Amino acid sequence: MSVSSLEGRCLHYGGAMPYLPIVQMLKFYFEVKDVGREVLVRKNLRERVLGLDENLKHCLSPFQDLLSLKVEDEAYLALDPQIRSQLLCS
Repeated sequence: MSVSSLEGRCLHYGGAMPYLPIVQMLKFYFEVKDVGREVLVRKNLRERVLGLDENLKHCLSPFQDLLSLKVEDEAYLALDPQIRSQLLCS
């Protein structure tokens, strides 16, 4: 069994940045170093999430949204922003 430890920080100037510690942890876990290479980030995100469990496919769009990646899931994009926010927290 493999165990990972992720760390995120709350910064005094990050108050206006929702989910900052979570975004930091996800960027580390999904190896997001250069958003300019979005295709590679999206591929790595998909492989890592589905590598944990195929049933986590529904998490891809919220993670892409949280990481400021292009979300291509029209059903997700059509949701009310408040509902999308709730999906991030569930």
